[in-house]
Amino acid sequence: MAQDKDYTIWHQTITKIQVSLVLSLFVIECTYQAILFFNESAGYADLNSISRQLFRYLALPTVINCIAFVLAQFIMRKNPDNFTLQKYSMIVSSFVICCTVVVTHYDFSVSFCLLALPIILCVLYEDKRLCEAFTLVAALIMFGTCAARGLFLDGDTKIMAEIPITFGFMTVLMLVSRMCINNIRETRERLNELTIQEEELKYAKILEQKNRELELLSNEVIEAFAKAVDFKDTYTAGHSRRVASYSRMIALRMGFTEKESEDVYYAGLLHDVGKIGIDNQIINKPGKLTDAEYFEIQKHPFMGNEMLKDVSIKEEYAQGAQYHHERYDGTGYPNHAKQEEIPLIGRIIAVADAYDAMTSKRSYRDVLPQDKVRAQILNGAGTQFDPHIAKIMVEMIDEDLSYDMRQIV
Repeated sequence: MAQDKDYTIWHQTITKIQVSLVLSLFVIECTYQAILFFNESAGYADLNSISRQLFRYLALPTVINCIAFVLAQFIMRKNPDNFTLQKYSMIVSSFVICCTVVVTHYDFSVSFCLLALPIILCVLYEDKRLCEAFTLVAALIMFGTCAARGLFLDGDTKIMAEIPITFGFMTVLMLVSRMCINNIRETRERLNELTIQEEELKYAKILEQKNRELELLSNEVIEAFAKAVDFKDTYTAGHSRRVASYSRMIALRMGFTEKESEDVYYAGLLHDVGKIGIDNQIINKPGKLTDAEYFEIQKHPFMGNEMLKDVSIKEEYAQGAQYHHERYDGTGYPNHAKQEEIPLIGRIIAVADAYDAMTSKRSYRDVLPQDKVRAQILNGAGTQFDPHIAKIMVEMIDEDLSYDMRQIV
């Protein structure tokens, strides 16, 4: 919108210049003809000569200028949305008005300045072809005017010396005009690029803020899901949070970035979310489960995947829920996947989940001793667990001299 407003101001300014030129020419010529008429009445001039000059220098140029001006204004008013047509109307009408002044009242310096006006307009409108065309026409008009006045009208051949000067000035003017147009275009392109970059940066910041808000909301929802699972299983309070914490520790030791490790943490929080669909009596049964009950409890990885696969913003969350009970040798459930068929997030959570199961109090046993837990992890490497991840878990156990990584009752 700002660009359209600028062009409107240009059009208004050019219109004022055109009116000033037409009126100035009319007033000057009227004054000049009045002086001639006064001289004729005193016997110094021929009345017939004055009449011819009145038509040639006053009536004809004024009529041509008025027609060009009115026609340009009419075209602009009839086509308010056609910028190209408005541009050509303003430039051509200005060129016609300037040419009438040059042809009827030739003066080298004044003519050059007047003919430069439409060329300058071409530069402002960034029209290189029109600029070159008007420069050529302006040079021809000045050449013709010089020749006509020098050879036929004034009889003074000295004026012919202005011809090469005219072409020299016009050539320089055309080159300068081309350079100005190129510079204007390059400047506008740079400004447009800067504007686009500023807009992209602004929207990137907004998008980043919205992403942070969405991520915060998602994390809060995940925390709520994890608490719901822990409240449902009275014997494993805090299990989801501990598994998530161990999983993040393993991920960091495997070379994951902080952001990737956070994703692993939240996948760990959601790994048992499928238990929400299991009967409370089965989950909280104090004794050993029957085969039928064990079959039901084995459904929770599938249920977790079904719950998360369509609503999760991270594919790893659904994978963690589905694959954390798979075994490295392919004897786990629910898909009997093995080795690399099990997503990495599933293999990490499987080790963390098994570790927390052994280091948490159950209705039928207390927390296992640390050395026994360590032995179980080593024995499961290559069969139940990914050997590399099991090795990392053993390293964590060895560093935990005070046995802090366990359920504190």
